Amino acid sequence: MHRILLAASMVTLALPSLLGAQDTLVVVADGPPAWGSAPRLAEELRIGVLDGAEEEVFGSVGAVAVTAGGTMVIADIQVPVLRLFSPGGRYLGNAGREGEGPGEYKSLLGVSPHPEGFAVWDPGNARVSVFDEAGAFLRSFRVPSGLFPGDPFQVDTAGTFYVKSSGWTHPVTGAVSGNAWLVIDPQGEVRGAIPIPEPEAEGPNFQISAREGPLRPFTVRSYAVLSPHGYRVDGRSDVYALQRPLDDGRVLSIERPYTPVRPTRGERDQWQRWIDFFEERAGERYGSLPDLKPAFHDFDVDDDGRIWVRRHVSATEGPDGLHPAPGRPPFTWREPTTFDVLEPDGRFLGTLTFPPETRLQASRGLHVWATVAGEFGESYVVRFRIEPGGS
Repeated sequence: MHRILLAASMVTLALPSLLGAQDTLVVVADGPPAWGSAPRLAEELRIGVLDGAEEEVFGSVGAVAVTAGGTMVIADIQVPVLRLFSPGGRYLGNAGREGEGPGEYKSLLGVSPHPEGFAVWDPGNARVSVFDEAGAFLRSFRVPSGLFPGDPFQVDTAGTFYVKSSGWTHPVTGAVSGNAWLVIDPQGEVRGAIPIPEPEAEGPNFQISAREGPLRPFTVRSYAVLSPHGYRVDGRSDVYALQRPLDDGRVLSIERPYTPVRPTRGERDQWQRWIDFFEERAGERYGSLPDLKPAFHDFDVDDDGRIWVRRHVSATEGPDGLHPAPGRPPFTWREPTTFDVLEPDGRFLGTLTFPPETRLQASRGLHVWATVAGEFGESYVVRFRIEPGGS
């Protein structure tokens, strides 16, 4: 969801170590929410149909990028195809097509705005392709990468590319890094790498892919997310404290009070069935469920540098929300997708609850773009407007 602005040279880039910082400025984000106590998401635009014109029937929307001019680039990874829509929702055409030639792609694992339009990470062809605002192919370059995780591709406003990789060899020293973001200049040359710290985890450590995002059995995990302004935001899900370096060398720790949520009996039983399911197939123990949920699932940083914290909240029971699969347990207890939104300086903006089966894709100003699953599993792309409200 975010773009990264980082200077790069032909060295391995080192981000400040927050653990080693001696001077920490603590900001407690407990002030009145700038958006009020009851902000809401108002749907402005919906793209997609269950049955109709081919260009509006989506198989599986993997990513949505919004260009500087407001064009929505929708990556349907099932076809695969890149479909372009105007800010008003009018279909503008496709960009490229499936294949191996110039402007073609085998897979669409990442799409990001680019100063000239937008760019695509295609691991199937091991390359990045750049298109203009109208979807015309401009150029491409090859990038080897053996890691295909979430958020594997970014572009900053200067046109520097960042691709996640499972290993990178320094061209001068020969040193080999582990997981890292490769830093690639606008001409397509690798100029460095940003190490990705190994995440720490406690408790059952697996995830279920749901339409609203990855779900874990109250796993405590550490996270490191790059901001579009060139710094790393670190956090651990059992402590509502997010750290980022300041320009003067200090560390800003954004802390927010919270009350841990205790899962219901039905929710605990559901996750225990999933633990048993995975243990039987993996032949190993995953550990036991904690008594309380951590503070949050995960967090991300949007184009404006705001931090979106996907909180743990109380779950409710409803229909099975996962794709059918033989032998798997049902998944009927779901938490409403709930985000706390914080400014980069720690100011609390408000808490937003998304409609069911809605996944955040991008945010800028008072607009949010998301994918929404319909009654029959069909995909829609929806633009919401954030409407402040309440006291």
